[in-house]
Amino acid sequence: LLCFALSTPFVHFASLRTLLKLHFVSSIVTLIYIFVGQQKGAPTEAAIQVIVIYILSPILWLFISSAIISLLSEKMLMAWFQFYTVAAVASSALFYYLFLTVGPDAVRLFMQEPNVTMHDGEAKATMHVYGSLIFLAGGMFAAPNAIPNPLLRSLLLLAIAIASLCSGRSALIIAPIIGFVVGFVHRRIMHESIRLTVAMGGLGSVLVLLVVLPLLLKQLEINPFAILENVSVELRERGGSERSEQFVELCRGIVDSNGIGVGHGIGVDYLRSDDHPWRYELVWVATVLRVGMFGAAIYCLPFLYYINLSFQDVMRRRLSTDDLFFFVGFLTAFIASNTNPYIEGYTFHWMYVLPLVRATYLRHS
Repeated sequence: LLCFALSTPFVHFASLRTLLKLHFVSSIVTLIYIFVGQQKGAPTEAAIQVIVIYILSPILWLFISSAIISLLSEKMLMAWFQFYTVAAVASSALFYYLFLTVGPDAVRLFMQEPNVTMHDGEAKATMHVYGSLIFLAGGMFAAPNAIPNPLLRSLLLLAIAIASLCSGRSALIIAPIIGFVVGFVHRRIMHESIRLTVAMGGLGSVLVLLVVLPLLLKQLEINPFAILENVSVELRERGGSERSEQFVELCRGIVDSNGIGVGHGIGVDYLRSDDHPWRYELVWVATVLRVGMFGAAIYCLPFLYYINLSFQDVMRRRLSTDDLFFFVGFLTAFIASNTNPYIEGYTFHWMYVLPLVRATYLRHS
C-alpha cells in the first residue's frame, strides 16, 4: 500500500490503458462469480480473499510496476534484478546453513514452519523465495548476457543451478532448463551462433556449470540424476499423485457444472487445505471450476496479450536480451502456476504484472 501511494504520481496511464481495460473486464467476472459462490454458501472469508487477490492486488501492482518502469532505466532495472537474484540464492544458502547448524528456530524469519530434508542424494526445503526464483532462474538462463560482468554471470548461474537442485521444487528445477532451451531457440531465430559457449553467455559460464557444479554437488552429497528422475516422475503424474487425484476431482466438478462455473469460494469433495477448502494447487483447472471456461478465458486475456506482443517481437527479430529475460521469466512463472498457487499470492503478482507493464510501456515510449 505504501509503494502504491508513492508510485501514483509516476504512473504512465497511457501505456496502462489496455491492461486496465482487461483488468476491468476480469474484475466484472470476479464479482459475478463471488456473488454466485456466496449464493451457494461460500464462506465470507473466501469472498474477501478473492477481492484482495483478484481485484485489488493487481491494481496495486499495475501502478507500482508502471512507476518502476517509468523511473528506472533499462540498465538500472536489470541491475535491480541481478541484485535480487543474488539475494534470493544467498537467502536459500543461509536458510540451509542456519537450519542444519542452529536449528529450525533460527530460520523462522523465512518460514513460519521451516523444514529441510536431505536423504538419498536429494535435498528439499520450504521457502517462499523459491517462487520468485522460478522467474529469476528462467530469465537468467534464457538471457545470461543480461549480466554484463562475466565473473558475476558465471557465479550467479552456478548459484541458481545449486539453489534449484536443492529446492525440491520441480517447477524451480526445470525453470533453468526451460530458460536455456527458449534462449537457445531465440538465438537460432535471431541467426546468432548456435555454439554452446555463446548460448550460455560465455565459455566461463560453461566451465563453471559443467565442471564446478558437479564437484560442489558431490561435496553437498546431492545426486542431480536422482533429482531429475523424481522430477520426470512428477511430470508424468501431472505433479504427483495428490495433484493427479485433485485434477480428476476438479474435472469432475467442471463436468457436473457444465463448464459454466460454480462460483468463487466453492470447491469439490477433494480437500487440500482444511483452513481454505476452496484452494487448490492446480490453479487454472480450479479457475475453470470456479468461473467456467468463458471466465477463465477472460482471466487469460492479459497474459495472451503479452505473449502475442512478445511473439511479434520475435518474428520481427526485435526481442532484446532484456525483453527475453522478462518474457522467459514470465513464461516459467506462468507454467509453474499450473501446479502451484503462486498466481494467487499477492507477494508473487509482480512476476505476472511487471513484464506486461514493461512491454506496453516500451511501445508507448
